This record gives sequence, C-alpha cells and structure tokens, in this order.
Amino acid sequence: MQKLTIKNFGPIKSASLDFKRVNVLIGPQSSGKSTILKIASFCNWVEKKIQLTQVPGDWMNPDVVRDQLITFHKLDDYALPGAEIYYKSDTLQFEIKFDKNLLIGIHFEWTNKRWSFKRTKNTYIPAERNIVASIPNWLDVNFDKFNNIRNYMAEWDVARKNFDRNHKLDILDMGVSYFYNDADKSDHVAMNGKQLKFSNASSGLQSLIPQYALLSYLFDISLMSEPASLRKMQTDLMLKDIIEQDSKLKKMGIADNYLKNCGVKVFLEEPEQNLFPKAQYGLVKWFARELNGNFCNTLFVSTHSPYILSALNNLIQAYDSAIKCDVARRKVEKIVGQSDFINFEDVRVYGVNNGRVKSLLDRENRLIAQSFLDSASVDISNEFSQLLEV
Repeated sequence: MQKLTIKNFGPIKSASLDFKRVNVLIGPQSSGKSTILKIASFCNWVEKKIQLTQVPGDWMNPDVVRDQLITFHKLDDYALPGAEIYYKSDTLQFEIKFDKNLLIGIHFEWTNKRWSFKRTKNTYIPAERNIVASIPNWLDVNFDKFNNIRNYMAEWDVARKNFDRNHKLDILDMGVSYFYNDADKSDHVAMNGKQLKFSNASSGLQSLIPQYALLSYLFDISLMSEPASLRKMQTDLMLKDIIEQDSKLKKMGIADNYLKNCGVKVFLEEPEQNLFPKAQYGLVKWFARELNGNFCNTLFVSTHSPYILSALNNLIQAYDSAIKCDVARRKVEKIVGQSDFINFEDVRVYGVNNGRVKSLLDRENRLIAQSFLDSASVDISNEFSQLLEV
C-alpha cells in the first residue's frame, strides 16, 4: 500500500490517492494525470534510493527534488507557493513543502516496517516514446538536461538489442513481430511475409512496440541479481553490517530483498496512444498476465481511454467469476484467457478533473463505476437525440 497527497502542484489543487498493484488515472487533457504519475514515480525512486543506502539525508534534499522531480520530469514552474507532496509506504514516509519563495523543506521518517522493503526495477515510459521510431537519428537528439525521455531512450537502446532476427518479438496476437539489426543498428517490423523499417510502420505500432518490447525485456530480467558494483556499494555503506549485527534482521533473511529485484514497477503514459480499441484490450490482458506472473510487478497508468477501463472491468469480472468453482474457472479461461484475471482488491482507479481526484470504484458491485466508462459517448448520444427532434 502506498499513499500520496499532492497540493498546489501544477494543475493539481488537492489530491489524495492510495495505490495498489494496478493503478489508473483517467481524465481530460491537461487535468493533471501525468503530473500525479510523475510525482508517484519520483517518490518510488526516492524510496528505493533511501532503502538501498540507508542514508535518507543524501536523497531527501532540495537539490534531489529539483533534479529528479522538477528537471527530470519537466515540471518547471509547477510548484506553486504552498505546494506540498506527502508520500507514505509500508517502509517510510516523507513530506516536501514549498514556501512562497519556492524554497524546499523536507521531513522524513522511517515506519515500523522499515525492513519490509523489496527491491524493484522502476521504469517511466513517457507518451513521447515513439521518438525511437519516428526520428531515425533519435540517438543523436541532444537534450539540454537529463529528463525522462532521454532516460527512456537509454533503456530502450538496451532492451531492443535482445530481439534480433533469430529472436523476433511477437507483438500481442497481431501477426506482427519486431526485431533489431545490429549490423546497421536499425529497427524492423515483420508482417504479412514482409519486412519494413520501424520508422515506416503505422503510428499504432510506433506507439505500441516501444512500450511492449521494453516491458517484455524488463519483465524477463527483473529477477536477476544486481551487478557486483551495487553489492560493493551497499557493503561500503555498511548495510550488510547493519543486517549482520541485528539478530532480528539476520533471522528475517532480508539481504536478498535489497540485492535482487523482485519485479518491475511500471509508470506508463497513455498506453492506448494510436491504438484501435481491440488492441487496447489485448494490451490490458497482457499486462494482467505479467502482473499475475509475478506478484511484485506493479502498474501505474495515465490514460484518456474509457476502453482501458472497460477492459479492466472485464478482467475484474473474470476474476470474481473464476473463483466460484473449477467449472466456472474453465469457462472464464475459455472466454478471456488462462491467466487474464484481475482482483478488484488490487485495483485503484481515479478520475482527475478540475485539479482534484475522485475514486471511480463501485465497491458494492466490485467494478469500475459504469457512469464514467464512456461519458463522452453519452454526451454525443444526447446531442444526437436532440438533433432528431429538430
């Protein structure tokens, strides 16, 4: 469980959220969805760094906030006078405040579950991800400052090299595969018995493949141990000594929680970008499969698409139907897939509008509220009815 409160930051006036394993933010353009997603990503990054070093002061200081939140996520001028960010997880909590001169004050505390931390690989995938397909020389693009786009491109450059001609990556069930050619450092798509350069593929594939290929790679490697350099860093900071000297911690056997990733935390902007609704549903089902394959995997999404919510509702209903009995489970698996279920209790969905957030969960029916699934269609239908009466 994580809790996040934001006040007076960019378009967000006041927002309080709690997060689980599947987290979705939906709302109009410029409503603050990405702002929340970026702050949540930053808070998770800070928690990870503090836990790995056990030195909170190195990571909870104004320079870190400016570099890793404001600059990295392109949030200049978002922090208004009186802005606040409060984050609490099972292991720690901190509060960041901005005064009228935008000076930063920080308060940090450990919780009584300080040592329950489990290391994850955290990744932020921006909406601008199709830069790696639409701009042939994207590696040469110059950014003045370190930011989430350049960081994404670096991760993509590592991931794509794992899919060559002999190990093509099939993209969902679309009859399309992706591969990288190391000879000329180019990306390609194979479909309908033909091959074409990635830069010549459809806008949908240019949006889908950069997220799908990167996450396929990360989900596969997430359980690998960290390199020796990290283990040395932790030893130098006496984390090992702390554990060894505390009999309770030693008995808990927590060292592996710090040296080995248990999964991936994904922060993803607009997964539906340029995708037909059927492809959106296929993508959501794939996410469910990966989450169910590893309980440490977590998904944070900002979206404009009601189809994402409808897809989630199907998989939530699939879970509730499948747990009734073995016969019901077999029927559900035949309809949606063997492991494409999502537990309602693992989901948080928030509507973001006018600087505030509202939970969209219908707890009585254990679904996402139907009234929000496609409010635009309701408006369009009402207008059409009025036209028929003219």
